[in-house]
Amino acid sequence: MRRFLFPFFRPHHKFLLDKWWFRLLILIYLGGIVASPFIVSNMYVENATGWCWQYVQHLTVTGAEQSIWEDAKNDCMEIHKEIAPYAYAMLVFTPIVLHYLVMFVFFKVIVDFIALGRFRHSN
Repeated sequence: MRRFLFPFFRPHHKFLLDKWWFRLLILIYLGGIVASPFIVSNMYVENATGWCWQYVQHLTVTGAEQSIWEDAKNDCMEIHKEIAPYAYAMLVFTPIVLHYLVMFVFFKVIVDFIALGRFRHSN
């Protein structure tokens, strides 16, 4: 299970668990992984339907007829229903993609290649 969740964490990385800054980095990372899907999904929905809901608000403020307002609101709800599956997919796949991307960049590029790579060449 650990191999699946942290595929790039190797035994030679265990020294990082003793560092306070690494534990703080883990907490920040977990907060970002939890929040990022909602932020990305919200941005997607806002870009896809925000203009429509602003139009409905404009109709409300200007005092348009009820039938025009209802039609605009129903159109916005239809657009929202059409993009909902994509927004839900983003909620699921965003943390998975971000998790593996961050793990790869941190452990393979930063720790192994940059930090430990210089250490290995100096000995």
